[in-house]
Amino acid sequence: MNKQISAFIVALLVTLAFGQPARAADEASEAEYKERLARYDFKNEPDDHKKMAAWCKRSYPTKYHFHVTAYNKYLFSQDVARLPATPTANHYKTLEEKALKLELPEEAQHYLGKWGELQYAGFEKRLKPGDVKMMKQLIEWCEKNKIGFIPPARKLAAEILTHDAEYALSRKLLGHIQWKGGWTSLEDAIASIKITSIQDRIALHKAAADARSKIAIDYPAKPFQGMDSQGGYYLFSPRKSPGAQFFVHANGYSAKKPCRLILSLHGGGGGDFAQAKDYASIAIKSWTRQRGDHVVLTPIATRHVVEAWRSKSNTMEILDAMEEICERFNIDRKRIYVTGHSMGGAGTTTWYNAFPEFAAASCGRAGWFYFYKMQGDLLKKPIMIIQGESDTAKRVKSKQDFLKMASQCNGNVTNISLKGFGHDLPDDVVYPKFLPFFDEHTNDIEPDFDVIRAAARKWMTDDLRPN
Repeated sequence: MNKQISAFIVALLVTLAFGQPARAADEASEAEYKERLARYDFKNEPDDHKKMAAWCKRSYPTKYHFHVTAYNKYLFSQDVARLPATPTANHYKTLEEKALKLELPEEAQHYLGKWGELQYAGFEKRLKPGDVKMMKQLIEWCEKNKIGFIPPARKLAAEILTHDAEYALSRKLLGHIQWKGGWTSLEDAIASIKITSIQDRIALHKAAADARSKIAIDYPAKPFQGMDSQGGYYLFSPRKSPGAQFFVHANGYSAKKPCRLILSLHGGGGGDFAQAKDYASIAIKSWTRQRGDHVVLTPIATRHVVEAWRSKSNTMEILDAMEEICERFNIDRKRIYVTGHSMGGAGTTTWYNAFPEFAAASCGRAGWFYFYKMQGDLLKKPIMIIQGESDTAKRVKSKQDFLKMASQCNGNVTNISLKGFGHDLPDDVVYPKFLPFFDEHTNDIEPDFDVIRAAARKWMTDDLRPN
Protein backbone atom coordinates (compact mmCIF):
# COMPACT_ATOMS: atom_id res chain seq x y z
CA MET A 1 0.00 0.00 0.00
CA ASN A 2 2.81 2.44 0.89
CA LYS A 3 4.49 1.77 -2.44
CA GLN A 4 1.22 2.44 -4.26
CA ILE A 5 0.82 5.72 -2.39
CA SER A 6 4.41 6.64 -3.24
CA ALA A 7 3.81 5.85 -6.90
CA PHE A 8 0.70 8.03 -6.85
CA ILE A 9 2.66 10.92 -5.33
CA VAL A 10 5.37 10.56 -7.97
CA ALA A 11 2.76 10.61 -10.74
CA LEU A 12 1.11 13.65 -9.17
CA LEU A 13 4.41 15.50 -8.97
CA VAL A 14 5.13 14.73 -12.62
CA THR A 15 1.73 16.09 -13.58
CA LEU A 16 2.28 19.21 -11.52
CA ALA A 17 5.74 19.70 -12.98
CA PHE A 18 4.97 19.04 -16.63
CA GLY A 19 1.24 18.65 -17.09
CA GLN A 20 -1.78 20.85 -16.61
CA PRO A 21 -0.12 23.99 -15.16
CA ALA A 22 2.30 24.07 -18.08
CA ARG A 23 -0.57 23.59 -20.47
CA ALA A 24 -2.55 26.38 -18.78
CA ALA A 25 0.44 28.71 -19.18
CA ASP A 26 0.72 27.75 -22.84
CA GLU A 27 -2.98 28.44 -23.36
CA ALA A 28 -2.65 31.87 -21.68
CA SER A 29 0.30 32.74 -23.94
CA GLU A 30 -1.62 31.52 -26.97
CA ALA A 31 -4.58 33.71 -26.03
CA GLU A 32 -2.34 36.78 -25.71
CA TYR A 33 -0.67 35.86 -28.98
CA LYS A 34 -4.03 35.85 -30.76
CA GLU A 35 -4.90 39.21 -29.21
CA ARG A 36 -1.66 40.70 -30.50
CA LEU A 37 -2.23 39.19 -33.94
CA ALA A 38 -5.45 41.16 -34.17
CA ARG A 39 -3.58 44.44 -33.59
CA TYR A 40 -1.25 44.08 -36.54
CA ASP A 41 -1.69 44.44 -40.29
CA PHE A 42 1.07 42.17 -41.58
CA LYS A 43 0.00 42.50 -45.21
CA ASN A 44 0.41 46.26 -45.34
CA GLU A 45 2.94 46.60 -42.51
CA PRO A 46 5.34 43.64 -42.78
CA ASP A 47 7.64 45.31 -40.24
CA ASP A 48 5.09 44.23 -37.65
CA HIS A 49 6.47 40.71 -37.98
CA LYS A 50 9.68 42.00 -36.41
CA LYS A 51 7.77 43.39 -33.42
CA MET A 52 5.82 40.16 -33.07
CA ALA A 53 8.98 38.09 -33.20
CA ALA A 54 10.51 40.13 -30.38
CA TRP A 55 7.46 39.46 -28.19
CA CYS A 56 7.31 35.77 -29.12
CA LYS A 57 10.96 35.29 -28.21
CA ARG A 58 10.12 36.30 -24.63
CA SER A 59 6.59 34.98 -24.21
CA TYR A 60 5.56 32.52 -26.93
CA PRO A 61 8.63 30.87 -28.51
CA THR A 62 6.53 28.40 -30.52
CA LYS A 63 5.75 31.20 -33.02
CA TYR A 64 9.06 33.04 -32.82
CA HIS A 65 10.64 31.46 -35.88
CA PHE A 66 7.44 31.89 -37.90
CA HIS A 67 7.56 35.69 -37.52
CA VAL A 68 11.34 35.91 -37.94
CA THR A 69 11.03 33.97 -41.19
CA ALA A 70 8.10 36.09 -42.36
CA TYR A 71 10.08 39.27 -41.71
CA ASN A 72 13.18 37.88 -43.43
CA LYS A 73 11.08 36.91 -46.44
CA TYR A 74 9.83 40.47 -46.59
CA LEU A 75 13.38 41.82 -46.52
CA PHE A 76 14.40 39.34 -49.19
CA SER A 77 11.44 40.28 -51.40
CA GLN A 78 12.75 43.84 -51.40
CA ASP A 79 16.05 42.61 -52.84
CA VAL A 80 14.25 40.50 -55.44
CA ALA A 81 12.16 43.52 -56.46
CA ARG A 82 15.37 45.38 -57.29
CA LEU A 83 16.48 42.81 -59.86
CA PRO A 84 17.01 44.28 -63.35
CA ALA A 85 14.80 43.16 -66.23
CA THR A 86 17.57 40.85 -67.44
CA PRO A 87 19.44 39.54 -64.39
CA THR A 88 22.98 38.26 -64.71
CA ALA A 89 24.47 35.23 -63.01
CA ASN A 90 26.09 37.58 -60.48
CA HIS A 91 22.68 38.99 -59.55
CA TYR A 92 21.40 35.50 -58.81
CA LYS A 93 24.52 34.60 -56.85
CA THR A 94 24.11 37.68 -54.68
CA LEU A 95 20.49 36.74 -53.97
CA GLU A 96 21.52 33.22 -53.04
CA GLU A 97 24.06 34.57 -50.55
CA LYS A 98 21.52 36.99 -49.04
CA ALA A 99 18.96 34.21 -48.69
CA LEU A 100 21.50 32.07 -46.84
CA LYS A 101 22.29 34.97 -44.52
CA LEU A 102 18.57 35.42 -43.81
CA GLU A 103 18.20 31.69 -43.16
CA LEU A 104 15.87 31.11 -46.11
CA PRO A 105 17.11 27.78 -47.51
CA GLU A 106 14.38 27.31 -50.13
CA GLU A 107 14.99 30.76 -51.60
CA ALA A 108 18.74 30.14 -51.53
CA GLN A 109 18.29 26.87 -53.41
CA HIS A 110 16.03 28.56 -55.97
CA TYR A 111 18.53 31.30 -56.82
CA LEU A 112 21.46 28.91 -56.77
CA GLY A 113 19.56 27.02 -59.45
CA LYS A 114 18.92 30.22 -61.44
CA TRP A 115 22.64 31.06 -61.22
CA GLY A 116 23.54 27.52 -62.26
CA GLU A 117 21.23 27.50 -65.27
CA LEU A 118 22.75 30.73 -66.63
CA GLN A 119 26.28 29.50 -66.05
CA TYR A 120 25.45 26.11 -67.54
CA ALA A 121 23.99 27.69 -70.68
CA GLY A 122 27.31 29.46 -71.28
CA PHE A 123 29.34 26.28 -70.87
CA GLU A 124 26.91 24.23 -72.95
CA LYS A 125 27.63 26.36 -76.01
CA ARG A 126 31.21 25.06 -75.96
CA LEU A 127 30.19 21.41 -75.92
CA LYS A 128 31.08 19.48 -79.03
CA PRO A 129 28.52 16.87 -80.15
CA GLY A 130 29.47 13.43 -78.89
CA ASP A 131 32.43 14.71 -76.84
CA VAL A 132 31.89 12.56 -73.74
CA LYS A 133 35.02 13.91 -72.04
CA MET A 134 33.68 17.47 -72.16
CA MET A 135 30.26 16.28 -71.01
CA LYS A 136 31.84 14.66 -67.97
CA GLN A 137 33.83 17.80 -67.21
CA LEU A 138 30.62 19.82 -67.28
CA ILE A 139 28.71 17.41 -65.05
CA GLU A 140 31.65 17.37 -62.62
CA TRP A 141 31.47 21.17 -62.54
CA CYS A 142 27.74 20.92 -61.76
CA GLU A 143 28.45 18.52 -58.91
CA LYS A 144 31.22 20.73 -57.52
CA ASN A 145 28.91 23.74 -57.49
CA LYS A 146 25.98 21.77 -56.04
CA ILE A 147 23.64 22.35 -58.98
CA GLY A 148 23.20 18.75 -60.06
CA PHE A 149 19.48 19.21 -59.36
CA ILE A 150 18.84 21.63 -62.24
CA PRO A 151 17.04 20.09 -65.26
CA PRO A 152 19.87 20.65 -67.79
CA ALA A 153 22.34 18.87 -65.50
CA ARG A 154 20.02 15.89 -65.03
CA LYS A 155 19.46 15.76 -68.79
CA LEU A 156 23.22 15.80 -69.37
CA ALA A 157 23.71 13.04 -66.77
CA ALA A 158 21.23 10.85 -68.63
CA GLU A 159 22.91 11.58 -71.98
CA ILE A 160 26.33 10.60 -70.60
CA LEU A 161 24.88 7.22 -69.59
CA THR A 162 24.03 6.50 -73.24
CA HIS A 163 27.79 6.59 -73.88
CA ASP A 164 29.09 5.25 -70.55
CA ALA A 165 26.49 3.22 -68.67
CA GLU A 166 28.77 2.81 -65.62
CA TYR A 167 29.58 6.49 -65.09
CA ALA A 168 29.09 6.77 -61.31
CA LEU A 169 28.51 10.53 -61.09
CA SER A 170 25.59 10.42 -63.51
CA ARG A 171 24.10 7.52 -61.59
CA LYS A 172 24.52 9.44 -58.36
CA LEU A 173 22.86 12.62 -59.65
CA LEU A 174 19.95 10.59 -60.99
CA GLY A 175 19.58 8.72 -57.70
CA HIS A 176 20.37 5.29 -59.15
CA ILE A 177 21.58 2.28 -57.19
CA GLN A 178 23.24 -0.96 -58.24
CA TRP A 179 20.66 -3.71 -58.04
CA LYS A 180 20.68 -7.27 -59.31
CA GLY A 181 23.63 -6.76 -61.62
CA GLY A 182 22.50 -3.47 -63.10
CA TRP A 183 21.52 0.12 -62.38
CA THR A 184 18.03 1.28 -61.47
CA SER A 185 16.18 3.85 -59.43
CA LEU A 186 15.39 3.02 -55.83
CA GLU A 187 11.69 3.36 -56.64
CA ASP A 188 11.92 0.70 -59.35
CA ALA A 189 14.01 -1.53 -57.09
CA ILE A 190 11.34 -1.33 -54.35
CA ALA A 191 8.68 -2.23 -56.90
CA SER A 192 10.70 -5.28 -57.93
CA ILE A 193 10.79 -6.94 -54.50
CA LYS A 194 8.27 -8.66 -52.28
CA ILE A 195 8.00 -5.94 -49.65
CA THR A 196 6.82 -8.40 -46.98
CA SER A 197 10.05 -10.39 -47.38
CA ILE A 198 12.50 -9.35 -44.71
CA GLN A 199 15.43 -10.74 -46.74
CA ASP A 200 14.40 -8.79 -49.85
CA ARG A 201 14.23 -5.62 -47.79
CA ILE A 202 17.62 -6.25 -46.20
CA ALA A 203 19.24 -6.65 -49.62
CA LEU A 204 17.69 -3.38 -50.76
CA HIS A 205 18.70 -1.55 -47.55
CA LYS A 206 22.29 -2.59 -48.25
CA ALA A 207 22.18 -1.49 -51.89
CA ALA A 208 20.78 1.91 -50.91
CA ALA A 209 23.39 2.27 -48.15
CA ASP A 210 26.15 1.51 -50.65
CA ALA A 211 24.87 4.27 -52.92
CA ARG A 212 24.69 6.74 -50.01
CA SER A 213 28.26 5.92 -48.98
CA LYS A 214 29.50 7.36 -52.27
CA ILE A 215 27.87 10.73 -51.59
CA ALA A 216 29.80 13.26 -49.51
CA ILE A 217 27.45 15.20 -47.23
CA ASP A 218 28.17 18.62 -45.77
CA TYR A 219 26.10 18.68 -42.59
CA PRO A 220 24.82 22.15 -41.73
CA ALA A 221 26.63 24.14 -39.06
CA LYS A 222 23.20 25.08 -37.67
CA PRO A 223 21.15 21.87 -37.68
CA PHE A 224 18.39 23.50 -35.61
CA GLN A 225 17.92 26.28 -38.14
CA GLY A 226 14.21 26.85 -38.73
CA MET A 227 13.20 25.08 -35.52
CA ASP A 228 11.57 26.88 -32.60
CA SER A 229 13.49 26.79 -29.33
CA GLN A 230 11.48 25.50 -26.40
CA GLY A 231 14.24 25.90 -23.83
CA GLY A 232 16.49 22.85 -23.88
CA TYR A 233 14.85 21.32 -26.92
CA TYR A 234 13.25 22.36 -30.22
CA LEU A 235 9.98 22.09 -32.12
CA PHE A 236 9.90 21.53 -35.87
CA SER A 237 7.76 20.35 -38.76
CA PRO A 238 9.42 18.31 -41.53
CA ARG A 239 9.27 19.59 -45.09
CA LYS A 240 7.43 16.50 -46.35
CA SER A 241 4.86 16.58 -43.53
CA PRO A 242 4.40 20.28 -42.71
CA GLY A 243 1.24 19.61 -40.69
CA ALA A 244 3.06 17.35 -38.20
CA GLN A 245 5.12 18.50 -35.22
CA PHE A 246 8.11 16.96 -33.48
CA PHE A 247 10.29 17.75 -30.51
CA VAL A 248 14.06 17.41 -31.01
CA HIS A 249 16.84 17.34 -28.45
CA ALA A 250 20.56 16.89 -29.08
CA ASN A 251 23.16 16.18 -26.44
CA GLY A 252 26.89 15.91 -27.09
CA TYR A 253 26.37 16.44 -30.83
CA SER A 254 29.14 17.40 -33.23
CA ALA A 255 28.81 17.49 -37.02
CA LYS A 256 32.29 15.94 -37.22
CA LYS A 257 31.25 12.72 -35.49
CA PRO A 258 28.32 10.40 -36.35
CA CYS A 259 25.77 10.40 -33.55
CA ARG A 260 23.04 7.96 -32.54
CA LEU A 261 19.38 8.76 -33.19
CA ILE A 262 16.66 7.79 -30.72
CA LEU A 263 12.99 7.70 -31.66
CA SER A 264 11.09 8.29 -28.41
CA LEU A 265 7.35 7.57 -28.66
CA HIS A 266 5.16 9.29 -26.10
CA GLY A 267 2.32 7.72 -24.15
CA GLY A 268 -1.29 8.79 -24.06
CA GLY A 269 -3.96 7.46 -26.33
CA GLY A 270 -6.79 9.92 -25.81
CA GLY A 271 -7.54 13.62 -26.04
CA ASP A 272 -6.80 16.25 -28.65
CA PHE A 273 -3.53 17.29 -30.25
CA ALA A 274 -2.79 19.61 -27.33
CA GLN A 275 -3.00 16.64 -24.98
CA ALA A 276 -0.64 14.66 -27.21
CA LYS A 277 1.75 17.62 -27.13
CA ASP A 278 1.69 17.55 -23.33
CA TYR A 279 2.64 13.87 -23.31
CA ALA A 280 5.37 14.45 -25.90
CA SER A 281 6.82 17.32 -23.86
CA ILE A 282 7.07 15.02 -20.83
CA ALA A 283 8.95 12.49 -22.97
CA ILE A 284 11.42 14.98 -24.44
CA LYS A 285 12.08 16.68 -21.10
CA SER A 286 13.12 13.31 -19.71
CA TRP A 287 15.79 13.13 -22.41
CA THR A 288 17.21 16.57 -21.57
CA ARG A 289 18.28 15.08 -18.23
CA GLN A 290 20.16 12.13 -19.78
CA ARG A 291 23.86 12.11 -20.59
CA GLY A 292 25.49 10.63 -23.68
CA ASP A 293 25.73 11.55 -27.33
CA HIS A 294 22.31 11.39 -28.92
CA VAL A 295 19.78 13.16 -31.07
CA VAL A 296 16.27 12.41 -29.81
CA LEU A 297 13.16 12.77 -31.94
CA THR A 298 9.78 12.74 -30.18
CA PRO A 299 6.75 12.86 -32.48
CA ILE A 300 3.53 14.51 -31.35
CA ALA A 301 0.81 12.10 -32.42
CA THR A 302 -1.18 13.93 -35.08
CA ARG A 303 -3.79 11.23 -34.79
CA HIS A 304 -3.93 10.78 -31.03
CA VAL A 305 -5.81 7.55 -30.50
CA VAL A 306 -5.17 4.42 -28.46
CA GLU A 307 -3.23 2.79 -31.30
CA ALA A 308 -1.62 5.98 -32.59
CA TRP A 309 1.74 4.41 -33.39
CA ARG A 310 0.07 1.76 -35.58
CA SER A 311 -1.45 4.54 -37.67
CA LYS A 312 -0.14 4.71 -41.23
CA SER A 313 -0.37 8.51 -41.27
CA ASN A 314 1.60 8.91 -38.01
CA THR A 315 4.17 6.39 -39.25
CA MET A 316 4.73 8.23 -42.52
CA GLU A 317 5.13 11.52 -40.66
CA ILE A 318 7.73 9.92 -38.38
CA LEU A 319 9.69 8.59 -41.34
CA ASP A 320 9.60 12.02 -43.01
CA ALA A 321 10.95 13.60 -39.83
CA MET A 322 13.66 10.98 -39.31
CA GLU A 323 14.80 11.37 -42.90
CA GLU A 324 15.15 15.13 -42.46
CA ILE A 325 16.95 14.71 -39.14
CA CYS A 326 19.48 12.51 -40.97
CA GLU A 327 19.99 15.37 -43.44
CA ARG A 328 20.43 17.99 -40.73
CA PHE A 329 22.55 15.93 -38.32
CA ASN A 330 25.45 13.55 -38.83
CA ILE A 331 23.57 10.39 -37.86
CA ASP A 332 25.02 6.89 -37.74
CA ARG A 333 22.16 4.88 -39.23
CA LYS A 334 23.54 1.74 -37.63
CA ARG A 335 22.75 3.35 -34.27
CA ILE A 336 19.05 4.14 -34.52
CA TYR A 337 17.01 3.11 -31.47
CA VAL A 338 13.29 3.05 -30.64
CA THR A 339 11.73 3.37 -27.20
CA GLY A 340 8.56 4.56 -25.52
CA HIS A 341 6.35 4.35 -22.43
CA SER A 342 2.74 3.11 -22.26
CA MET A 343 1.25 3.83 -25.71
CA GLY A 344 4.86 4.46 -26.75
CA GLY A 345 5.81 1.02 -25.44
CA ALA A 346 3.08 -0.47 -27.59
CA GLY A 347 4.40 1.50 -30.55
CA THR A 348 7.90 0.20 -29.89
CA THR A 349 6.81 -3.43 -30.18
CA THR A 350 4.71 -2.57 -33.23
CA TRP A 351 7.77 -1.16 -35.02
CA TYR A 352 9.83 -4.13 -33.84
CA ASN A 353 7.30 -6.60 -35.24
CA ALA A 354 6.84 -4.77 -38.53
CA PHE A 355 10.40 -3.58 -39.26
CA PRO A 356 12.80 -5.69 -37.19
CA GLU A 357 15.69 -4.57 -39.37
CA PHE A 358 15.10 -0.88 -38.59
CA ALA A 359 16.59 -0.35 -35.12
CA ALA A 360 19.87 -1.47 -33.57
CA ALA A 361 17.90 -2.11 -30.36
CA SER A 362 14.51 -1.22 -28.91
CA CYS A 363 12.95 -0.81 -25.48
CA GLY A 364 9.22 -0.93 -24.77
CA ARG A 365 8.19 0.29 -21.33
CA ALA A 366 4.87 -0.31 -19.52
CA GLY A 367 2.94 -0.87 -22.72
CA TRP A 368 0.05 -2.93 -23.91
CA PHE A 369 2.55 -4.77 -26.07
CA TYR A 370 1.60 -5.75 -29.60
CA PHE A 371 2.12 -9.45 -30.09
CA TYR A 372 0.64 -9.98 -33.56
CA LYS A 373 2.95 -11.89 -35.88
CA MET A 374 3.91 -9.47 -38.66
CA GLN A 375 7.31 -10.86 -39.72
CA GLY A 376 8.11 -14.54 -39.47
CA ASP A 377 11.76 -13.74 -38.71
CA LEU A 378 12.67 -11.03 -36.18
CA LEU A 379 16.35 -11.49 -37.07
CA LYS A 380 17.41 -11.94 -33.42
CA LYS A 381 17.20 -8.17 -33.10
CA PRO A 382 17.46 -7.07 -29.46
CA ILE A 383 14.52 -5.58 -27.62
CA MET A 384 14.15 -4.89 -23.90
CA ILE A 385 10.72 -5.02 -22.27
CA ILE A 386 10.38 -3.21 -18.93
CA GLN A 387 7.15 -3.53 -16.97
CA GLY A 388 6.02 -3.12 -13.39
CA GLU A 389 4.78 -6.33 -11.83
CA SER A 390 1.71 -4.47 -10.56
CA ASP A 391 0.74 -3.05 -13.97
CA THR A 392 -2.78 -3.84 -15.17
CA ALA A 393 -3.60 -7.49 -15.85
CA LYS A 394 -4.26 -6.80 -19.55
CA ARG A 395 -0.88 -5.18 -20.03
CA VAL A 396 0.93 -7.97 -18.19
CA LYS A 397 -0.94 -10.54 -20.32
CA SER A 398 0.05 -8.68 -23.50
CA LYS A 399 3.69 -8.90 -22.43
CA GLN A 400 3.44 -12.65 -21.99
CA ASP A 401 1.85 -12.96 -25.42
CA PHE A 402 4.56 -10.79 -26.94
CA LEU A 403 7.31 -12.89 -25.34
CA LYS A 404 5.71 -16.05 -26.72
CA MET A 405 5.40 -14.60 -30.23
CA ALA A 406 8.98 -13.26 -30.21
CA SER A 407 10.40 -16.63 -29.11
CA GLN A 408 8.60 -18.31 -32.02
CA CYS A 409 9.84 -15.72 -34.54
CA ASN A 410 13.55 -15.56 -33.74
CA GLY A 411 13.29 -12.52 -31.50
CA ASN A 412 15.87 -11.54 -28.90
CA VAL A 413 14.06 -10.25 -25.82
CA THR A 414 15.45 -9.05 -22.51
CA ASN A 415 12.52 -9.15 -20.09
CA ILE A 416 12.66 -6.97 -16.96
CA SER A 417 9.85 -7.09 -14.40
CA LEU A 418 10.04 -4.42 -11.72
CA LYS A 419 8.78 -5.54 -8.34
CA GLY A 420 6.77 -2.95 -6.46
CA PHE A 421 5.95 -0.85 -9.53
CA GLY A 422 2.75 -0.46 -11.49
CA HIS A 423 2.21 1.46 -14.72
CA ASP A 424 4.27 4.52 -13.78
CA LEU A 425 7.98 3.80 -14.11
CA PRO A 426 10.35 6.55 -12.88
CA ASP A 427 13.06 7.74 -15.24
CA ASP A 428 15.78 7.10 -12.68
CA VAL A 429 14.75 3.44 -12.64
CA VAL A 430 14.34 2.68 -16.35
CA TYR A 431 16.92 4.87 -18.09
CA PRO A 432 19.89 3.24 -16.31
CA LYS A 433 18.61 -0.09 -17.61
CA PHE A 434 17.92 0.58 -21.27
CA LEU A 435 20.57 3.21 -22.14
CA PRO A 436 23.46 0.77 -21.46
CA PHE A 437 21.44 -1.82 -23.38
CA PHE A 438 21.38 0.53 -26.38
CA ASP A 439 25.11 1.14 -26.00
CA GLU A 440 25.75 -2.60 -26.35
CA HIS A 441 24.09 -2.91 -29.75
CA THR A 442 24.92 -1.68 -33.24
CA ASN A 443 22.92 -2.66 -36.30
CA ASP A 444 24.43 -4.51 -39.23
CA ILE A 445 21.97 -2.67 -41.49
CA GLU A 446 21.65 1.02 -42.39
CA PRO A 447 17.89 1.37 -42.91
CA ASP A 448 16.62 3.24 -45.93
CA PHE A 449 13.52 5.30 -45.18
CA ASP A 450 11.90 4.75 -48.58
CA VAL A 451 12.12 0.98 -48.11
CA ILE A 452 10.56 1.29 -44.63
CA ARG A 453 7.83 3.52 -46.08
CA ALA A 454 6.94 0.83 -48.58
CA ALA A 455 6.79 -1.77 -45.81
CA ALA A 456 4.68 0.58 -43.66
CA ARG A 457 2.08 0.81 -46.42
CA LYS A 458 1.72 -2.93 -46.05
CA TRP A 459 1.85 -3.31 -42.27
CA MET A 460 0.30 -0.14 -40.86
CA THR A 461 -3.36 0.80 -40.90
CA ASP A 462 -5.51 3.89 -40.52
CA ASP A 463 -8.54 1.84 -39.47
CA LEU A 464 -8.00 2.47 -35.76
CA ARG A 465 -10.20 2.25 -32.75
CA PRO A 466 -11.71 5.57 -31.58
CA ASN A 467 -10.64 7.27 -28.35
